[in-house]
Amino acid sequence: MMDTIFTTAKKTKGKLPMFTLGAVSSRPGADAKKMTIKRPSVMRAWHLIDQHFVRGIGHLLPESAGASFKDRFTLVFKKVTGVNPRLEDTSGFEKRKEVQTVRFAQKYLLRFAARCKLFPIHVKTGKSFSARLPLDPGALSAGIGPIRVNVKAGGGGKISKGSKKGGSARDVLVILGVEAPEDEVCMLPPSRNTKDLYNDVTQEEQEIAIAKARTLTPAVKSPLLPGNCMAVFDDEAQSWGLLSQAAASSANPTPRSWSEYVAEGLVVKAMLHPTPKWATNQLTSDVLNDDDAIGQCLLETGDGVCMNAESLVRNLVKSLPSTVVLRARSFLRQQYSSIS
Repeated sequence: MMDTIFTTAKKTKGKLPMFTLGAVSSRPGADAKKMTIKRPSVMRAWHLIDQHFVRGIGHLLPESAGASFKDRFTLVFKKVTGVNPRLEDTSGFEKRKEVQTVRFAQKYLLRFAARCKLFPIHVKTGKSFSARLPLDPGALSAGIGPIRVNVKAGGGGKISKGSKKGGSARDVLVILGVEAPEDEVCMLPPSRNTKDLYNDVTQEEQEIAIAKARTLTPAVKSPLLPGNCMAVFDDEAQSWGLLSQAAASSANPTPRSWSEYVAEGLVVKAMLHPTPKWATNQLTSDVLNDDDAIGQCLLETGDGVCMNAESLVRNLVKSLPSTVVLRARSFLRQQYSSIS
C-alpha cells in the first residue's frame, strides 16, 4: 500500500524510486539485502562538489558536457553526484567517461574551496614588458579620500541643523574632484541627524573648508600612484600636485602637477615568461579540452606576461565559440571600466 500512496504523490516525484524500493523491501518475506546493490567502500572528498556547492563547476566542463548550464548541471548530478548505489549498479563507476570528466572539475574546485596554495611561476626569461595605460583623473581623489576640517562660519548665511546662530564650529569633509581635483566638493560627515549632507553646508562654510584643506598635505595611498607621496596644493599654479616624502624635506620642494601625471599616463611593467608547452602560435579552441593546459592555468600564479601573449590571445579568440568569448569579456569588465 505504501508504494501506491507514494506513487500518486506528485510532490515526491524525484524520490519515488527510493520510496518504492523501501516499500517493496518492507513487504512481508522480502529480503532488503538482496534488493540493495552493494555500496562503494570509499567516497572521495571531491564527490560532494556539484552545482549545489559551487555554480562555477559548469565552466570547467568540456564542450561535450553540453552547451548550457542546464545540460552541464544535469550531467553532473544525474551521472555522478546524484547516483544512488542502492538503486543502480556502480561497479566501474570511477572509470566511466562522464565520471572522469566531472572528477577533473571537482578536484580543482575542491582545492580552491580548501584554499590550497597555488604554485608560483619560477621560470623567467630575464626580460620585462611595459605598457602605458591611461590614468583616471579621479585616482588622486580616491587615493586621498575625504579630508576632514573644522569650520567656524560667521553669523550670516544659511543656518543648518546643528549650528547655532552667530556661527559655531563643526566638521566638514572636503573631497577632491574626480575630473579635476581643484573642483572640490564639501559635505557633512554622515549622521542620522543630517537630512542633506551636501546642501546643508553653507556657501561660506564651503569656501572656508576648501581653503583649509588646501593648506594640508594629506598622504596619498593608491596602488596606481608612486609610494610615500603626499598631495600638495600649489598656490601659485592654483592646482593640486604630488610631492614625495623625500622631496618634502628639501629647501624649496616643488610638487609635480596632477595634470602632468594624468597626461603621462600609467606605466605598467611586468616580467616576461616563456610560452607554455601547450601553447603554439596557432592556439585554437582545442585547448579547452586539454586538461593539462587548464590545470596549469588554474594552479600557477605570479606576476608577468607570457611571450607572444597578444598573438596567442587573438588566435584563440577567433577560434572560440562566441558564448565563451562573451563570458570571458564579462569577467574582465568586472575589473576594468572599458575594453577595446
